[in-house]
Amino acid sequence: MSTSPHRILSLGLAALAVAAIAAPAKASNSIDLYYTYWQGANWAPESWGDAGAFTAVIQPGSTLSQASVIANYSPVSLFTEPDNTTAFETFCVETQVDFSPPGPYSFSTGLTTQQSPAFGTTGLGYLTAGAAWLYQQFATGQFAVGTPDAALIDPSNNIYNNSNDAGAIQNAIWELLGEDPSVTNSGYGAPSQTTAVYNLALAHFGNSLTNAEAQVTSASEYGVQVIELYSGSNPSSYAQDQLIYTGTPTPPHYITVPDSGTTVALLGMALLPLVFFRRRSVFQS
Repeated sequence: MSTSPHRILSLGLAALAVAAIAAPAKASNSIDLYYTYWQGANWAPESWGDAGAFTAVIQPGSTLSQASVIANYSPVSLFTEPDNTTAFETFCVETQVDFSPPGPYSFSTGLTTQQSPAFGTTGLGYLTAGAAWLYQQFATGQFAVGTPDAALIDPSNNIYNNSNDAGAIQNAIWELLGEDPSVTNSGYGAPSQTTAVYNLALAHFGNSLTNAEAQVTSASEYGVQVIELYSGSNPSSYAQDQLIYTGTPTPPHYITVPDSGTTVALLGMALLPLVFFRRRSVFQS
């Protein structure tokens, strides 16, 4: 039996309509970013001028959910927005790329700093081990009041609530990404704590800049990725990249700080009476 051309066209259009309904909608990743030194009625002096720290809120419908992301962060690196939304704190990746908070901005996540080569900066073009480690430390609360790292950086202030300390972390991240080798220069206006933050990261990599600038090849290495921002639906409409901590499978999210063998020594001292008691019992018997 032959079928008329009109019927074939009708059947084809109907099939396309069914397929369009059945196919899942492609997720559109959207994020808002805010300065942290003034949020409505809340005062949180953590932004260093027009640089980090910023607070970030991933919008519903994105491939990453805000709830799943903030679950990886220490409470000290989170911020409650005026509308009671919990945001995570983040830092800029490039020095020569602008953006205008709050957005919204479209984004993807990855391990490259895609804007750096496009703007002709000195950036290495990829996430480095030093920058990833430093942001991991920040995100997991290793700079909280009373921690060894906080004492080295700024023993007088709460690092998570101080613009100069935020600026020091921001500048150290820039330098570890190769964005601007002059950021620790006082003429750049960098906070004095920048050198301490930078040296802390460098020491973690055996004081080797080569090791600190090694390319991160997997998100699971440090649990850190780059939020690659762009405006609208055009990935070439660059905006300032940021950092995000999505957690690592092992070790646990919260990093333990070595105690230089103190625990082992105390355990040994605690066992000495048992050894003495055992030897005395053997002697008496």
